[in-house]
Amino acid sequence: ELEEKLGETCTKFGEVEKITVFAKNPQGVVIVKFFTPGAASEAIQSLHGQRDWGGGWATRPLWANFWDGVTDFTVRDEEKESKDMKKRHEEFG
Repeated sequence: ELEEKLGETCTKFGEVEKITVFAKNPQGVVIVKFFTPGAASEAIQSLHGQRDWGGGWATRPLWANFWDGVTDFTVRDEEKESKDMKKRHEEFG
């Protein structure tokens, strides 16, 4: 639902190439990639700080900024990954 609403909102500023929702991130991080930098700039200027961008259902203001291309917003379960790796090592040999 979030991806759909954000997509509908963002197409007003230009063609959207990709939307990535980081569902496990507690900050509610979403990356919207536009085909042109101008569309991204316009979306940031229009949406930053808005609460009603998705039809009024947002509970906090939208924080919009350019992504640095490096920051990984994925939230990992390190304990589970460690257990899985240990299990794979034990099964391997």
